[in-house]
Amino acid sequence: MNPAISSDTSNSAWKNLYRVGGAAALAILVIYLVELVVVITVGLPPTTVEGYFAMFQNNRSLGLLRSFSLDIIATFLHGPLFIALFFALKRNRKTYSALVIAMILAFIEMAVYFTSNTVFSLLYLSDQYATAASDAQRSMFLTAGQTMLAINNGTGLFMAFTLYAVAGLIISVIMLQSNTFSKVTAYAGIIGTVLQLGPPPGYGPAIFFKIDPILIGIGGVFLMVWLFLIAKALFQLGSAALKEEAE
Repeated sequence: MNPAISSDTSNSAWKNLYRVGGAAALAILVIYLVELVVVITVGLPPTTVEGYFAMFQNNRSLGLLRSFSLDIIATFLHGPLFIALFFALKRNRKTYSALVIAMILAFIEMAVYFTSNTVFSLLYLSDQYATAASDAQRSMFLTAGQTMLAINNGTGLFMAFTLYAVAGLIISVIMLQSNTFSKVTAYAGIIGTVLQLGPPPGYGPAIFFKIDPILIGIGGVFLMVWLFLIAKALFQLGSAALKEEAE
């Protein structure tokens, strides 16, 4: 076991939790890699309702990928990931309160994201628009689509992104004060989350500052490294608990 990895594995009942958390981190990493490839090869999603409708009608599957629909799965996986991180880091009494705050923010982030994401609503409206029998119906679906797009690119998703970044930042700072994860893991998380603390162009109301897309991309790379190192550490914790149980 890596000397930088140590935790309370005396209760081996948590071994499966660590493994589930590690698997969640790897799954999120894979989703981010798939989305990165899609953005590089196909481009970001359109900025207009007409563009979204045309994208879905041209290729539904690629349109969903291009619309970051896989983030719905990634956000769901934040649950087991943060729960595993909580139990891996809860031994330090000095940082326990901050850890609880990070958990609360992470689950608020999940709730806000699920209520703000309208990708599948846009897909449904695209289908209705394609089969509309009159200009009046098409105009109605375009108006509804504009509303869904405004919600999808608005304050809700911006707050979800920010809450996730803040929760991850708190977790990463706690990692610096714990022997559970390596310093490299902690610093990767700190850099990655700090560079995600503002909305990218096209997201969030205009009154909020914007972060340069290049910096967001760099932050994304650090977050992927963070997720990989977290997964590795959690799997090691699970293996240590299993070995201890066998003894």
